[in-house]
Amino acid sequence: MPKINLVQFHEIIASPDFQEILEIIASFKTSTEVNSFFSAAFSEKELANFKNRWQAVKWIGQEDLTYREIIKKTGLSSTILQRAKE
Repeated sequence: MPKINLVQFHEIIASPDFQEILEIIASFKTSTEVNSFFSAAFSEKELANFKNRWQAVKWIGQEDLTYREIIKKTGLSSTILQRAKE
């Protein structure tokens, strides 16, 4: 998959299709509905990557964890980690 720049990223987020996805997720009433949606929409590998990215977002800025430690714990690249920081 080719890399996208910040303008393209914001265009994707603002697109009607992406906004529809966000509205669908926001409409779920239970965690079972959310689980079903994510299980149908993403592979196990994609879900594991999503989980690792979320962990990185939470860990960035914690004084007791360096970027190197976060990369080691999550398996994410420094490029992805930098993007999560933005």
